Amino acid sequence: MSNSQSLPFPYNIYSYCLQLENLPLDYIHPGIQSFSEIINGNQQVTPSKLTQQILSSVAPATDILLIDVPASLANNFAAHGQPITLIYQDIALFQLAKMQLNTSIAVQQQKITELATTSSHTHLIYWQNTPPFDGLTLFNAAHNLLNLGGKLLMIGHFSLQRTAQQGFDNFALLEHVQAQARRCGFAETQHTDYSENMLPFLNFWLNLLQKHHQTLSSTLQVSHNQLSNLTYQLQRWHYQYDVLSQSFLMLEFTKTHVPRWKITPMTPEQQPAICDLFNQVFAKPMSPAFWNWKYGQGRGLGITAWSEQQLIAHYGGSLREILYFGQPKTAVQITDVMVLSKERGVLTRKGAFFLTTASFLEYYIGYGVKTWIGFGFPSRRHVQLAQNLHLYAPVGEVVELRYPSLENLPTLSRPSELIAWREKFSFRGLVRRWRMKAWNKAKLVHNLWKEMVNCLNQSLVGVRDWQRVHYRYLSHPHNQYELFFVAQDQRIVALVVLHFEGELCKLMDFIGHLDYVPLAVQHVRHLAHQRGVSQISLWITEQFVSTFPARDRTQLSLEIAVPHNIWTQTFPPTDVAERWWLMAGDTDYL
Repeated sequence: MSNSQSLPFPYNIYSYCLQLENLPLDYIHPGIQSFSEIINGNQQVTPSKLTQQILSSVAPATDILLIDVPASLANNFAAHGQPITLIYQDIALFQLAKMQLNTSIAVQQQKITELATTSSHTHLIYWQNTPPFDGLTLFNAAHNLLNLGGKLLMIGHFSLQRTAQQGFDNFALLEHVQAQARRCGFAETQHTDYSENMLPFLNFWLNLLQKHHQTLSSTLQVSHNQLSNLTYQLQRWHYQYDVLSQSFLMLEFTKTHVPRWKITPMTPEQQPAICDLFNQVFAKPMSPAFWNWKYGQGRGLGITAWSEQQLIAHYGGSLREILYFGQPKTAVQITDVMVLSKERGVLTRKGAFFLTTASFLEYYIGYGVKTWIGFGFPSRRHVQLAQNLHLYAPVGEVVELRYPSLENLPTLSRPSELIAWREKFSFRGLVRRWRMKAWNKAKLVHNLWKEMVNCLNQSLVGVRDWQRVHYRYLSHPHNQYELFFVAQDQRIVALVVLHFEGELCKLMDFIGHLDYVPLAVQHVRHLAHQRGVSQISLWITEQFVSTFPARDRTQLSLEIAVPHNIWTQTFPPTDVAERWWLMAGDTDYL
């Protein structure tokens, strides 16, 4: 039992169950044993066809690299005299394997990306155990490690379809894996389905967990909640196999060529190259501080394209919490889409723009992945190009509204004023004047945001709570914003964010009940006049123009469309057409 206790969860559970049943650790891995249905209370187990096929697919005396494979498979190769290199990327799998491996087999715990890129291996066998699956990193590393014509065998669970109800998908979507393999210089040369063994395998484990629940809880000191969650996960996989939305496959890919560009997930180490590309594409610098504000602390997502050591394309985004028809969801705001000028001529599915965009959408947007939806502020031309490539479709338009500054405020029946935000803001005077109960800015913003939410429960809107306000406007590394409360009739009714630039006062954001938008605009126009500025400007999605006062209003086209992903499995554009509330403050660059 001591060996089981030393393993991380859930391998300690699996290992101890097998110990109680006097069964080998091979039973942890689907595909190594063939499980028949239970007959008279007993489940029949025989050696699997998958193991036999893997062994027979590799010619004798070839140089094999094994990654995260069951220990019994490595033992089989060694017993046949095959020269092998064995690594485990996950520490739990490494510890589990060491309990089973023949002592003559050398094994290391390291990432595939840490191996020397010798291009000398003829076969690489990868067993997919620990989600999430990072296809581009695996295929790029395999391309470096295999010689031309070398074989990559992948064994594991693959999703065939995703739905809105399933939540985060632990396994890779098969069509995405196949597409990413092609982008990295591989062709699929074999595809074998071993799913018929999965329902009996899962039944086997569900029965063991139920049988030993109390013993596992008391002996291994795991909570009933942990065991219940593990059981639920296995039941969920059982359902997905039962409805044929998931398969257990062996895929063989052959290295056929060196691709023109290397497509990779963005990493923090790429920051200097990304800043340099930004400077070349947009002719203005991106400071490390601005990159960190946008992409740091886990906010950033991105895909990059490289030619040798030069970054030639980047598709990036920042995580953003939103309300989707009143329901909390995680979205991604598309930020820096860049292609080096000399590489922009290829506007097909072989071009750098397509390869980075499609990979980004596959990795990060849609059912079963990190974010529910993406949005951004691309030009109509950019969206048209993406639409031609079946990447995304327009679901709205952002326009600019302008108003002249206002010398005198109109006489109002209810007293109101604009109150400047201060870093050391004291509410005592305000409380005396307005008899307020709320004494701190965070609570005020929270209350204003709640009122705004009530107005937009049939829309999509980025969260505008205190945390967002502090990050977006008070922590920006370069831009200076001014925040003002709008007060009326003895209470704070709105917050506005302004950015003064030359002869223009930009109304970046509004937080509060939408009934107070006209009042806020009046006060901002008056403040602009007091500052000697001739106009105020604001951005808003076109369907919400009527929220803003019509008098003195000029509407201008920005040629900006709101995009919606149509490349991956997700809901159709019609579900969210003309539903986004977006303002200038939802951008990352104003």
